Amino acid sequence: MKIVYQGIEVIISALETLKPISDTNFDDIIGYINNKYGQRHIIEQRDVNGSIKRALIINEGSHVPLSIDSMLHKDEAIYFCSGKFVCKWHVTQMILMWRIELDFTSCFTIKFLDNGSSILVSGELTLSKIDLEGNILWSYSGSDIFVTKDGKVGAKIIENQIYIADWNDTWHVLDFEGNLLKYS
Repeated sequence: MKIVYQGIEVIISALETLKPISDTNFDDIIGYINNKYGQRHIIEQRDVNGSIKRALIINEGSHVPLSIDSMLHKDEAIYFCSGKFVCKWHVTQMILMWRIELDFTSCFTIKFLDNGSSILVSGELTLSKIDLEGNILWSYSGSDIFVTKDGKVGAKIIENQIYIADWNDTWHVLDFEGNLLKYS
């Protein structure tokens, strides 16, 4: 995934889980260094002068491929799912601002809510709303995993309501404050 902000090019990609890590390839290594099976993301950033910084972020949790649904960009920030965490990367400072554990296993998708002032995170076991500084506003868990039998994940927003299905094809409908409106 590639993002350009004020002439700074940022590429976020996944690193094979079992591939050895060489410290010399990265300017910064953040996270669970000894975790062989966690989610690994490489952030390669080229600034307007052409200098390159490479960071490796390693998080616990299942490997979920990066997609357009697992990453957001707003101003100087990139928010992305990594294992059971959501991370915030600051583009102009070239640092990881924060990471927060939001699911026991994996975070799948993220979407802006409330005109971009908050983020909805769909995980395997938990649906969460956080603010842009990583503070949890609410979390919701159902009676089963939020993955359907045909492999679909993630919440849908329809008319200011959040819809998410679980393994049993049961729909959970919530408002933007995390209140359950319907379960069917």
